[in-house]
Amino acid sequence: MNAAEFLEQQKGDWTDLDAQLILAHVIDRPRTWILAHLETQLTQSQIDSAQTEFSKLKDGTPLPYILGHWEFFGLDFDITNEVLIPRPETELLVEKAIAWLKESPERRTMADIGTGSGAIATSIAMHVPDARILATDISLSALQVAKHNAQNSTSITA
Repeated sequence: MNAAEFLEQQKGDWTDLDAQLILAHVIDRPRTWILAHLETQLTQSQIDSAQTEFSKLKDGTPLPYILGHWEFFGLDFDITNEVLIPRPETELLVEKAIAWLKESPERRTMADIGTGSGAIATSIAMHVPDARILATDISLSALQVAKHNAQNSTSITA
């Protein structure tokens, strides 16, 4: 079975985007690559893995936890069960914070309390490199995820 046939089978059960993201995750390629290579033959192992991931989705596991990462403010963040999933609405807060920090050169210090994945602090740091940012969390596991994300933040390109 090729990728196009597999995605066609998923219609009605999942959104096209969810199906494409899970398939891309399983075969370790960007979603755009999948769409450009719909003729790609899937192995039985890939099909089985995708079906396992769809079962998790059906059981209520949020897609970012299945994928292990999520996009926020143009950056790719690792997401684990120890952190909350970054919300699109929070991007508005980040935009406001960046604008506020840039308006006044003397204001360059901020704190992200309950940082979780570090999405807010890292996004601001990428856009205001001279800002001093304290990112803290009560959870050591969350701090480890945030530290990893801060050290490995990359812009989304595909």
